[in-house]
Amino acid sequence: MNMFGTKTVLLVALVAMINGRPDFLDLALAYALINFIGVLAILKYVQNSRRREASESVASEHESANPQSKQP
Repeated sequence: MNMFGTKTVLLVALVAMINGRPDFLDLALAYALINFIGVLAILKYVQNSRRREASESVASEHESANPQSKQP
């Protein structure tokens, strides 16, 4: 995703320079910022899902190790 976003920003900037349209550079910068924020959001999601999986596996191991801790 990050490589695709970087290449898109470079392409938009190149088109802006070739066509002499500096307003496209603003568009390229905005897209770069959105791309960066998107990558951070995906990394945070992956980090939280791994942390959640680890805590669930520890809880299931604890329950299997201590069957007496369950109350009827």
